[in-house]
Amino acid sequence: MLDSVNKKIEDILNRVSQRDINIAKTLNNCNIIMKELCQFLSYFNHIIKLLSDEHEPTLHTVLVVYYMIKNEICLIKENEYESITLLKKYFCI
Repeated sequence: MLDSVNKKIEDILNRVSQRDINIAKTLNNCNIIMKELCQFLSYFNHIIKLLSDEHEPTLHTVLVVYYMIKNEICLIKENEYESITLLKKYFCI
């Protein structure tokens, strides 16, 4: 779902950038944030599939996944937008 919204933002950005540079800059920032959000949430999509496997035991995987979320996925980078940083802080409480 977020990918389809991201594609719409890119489409609108291409149309608007020719008319108004300020709107184009704002939409470009939204586009970047949306891409980062999609990337961040894609990890959780993978984790949900991993922990809901019907054919392999998953209880032993929970701790490994928890530390992966805490130490890798929610690692805050210097050049991130504040909204993504806040989201990562929320998930790592």
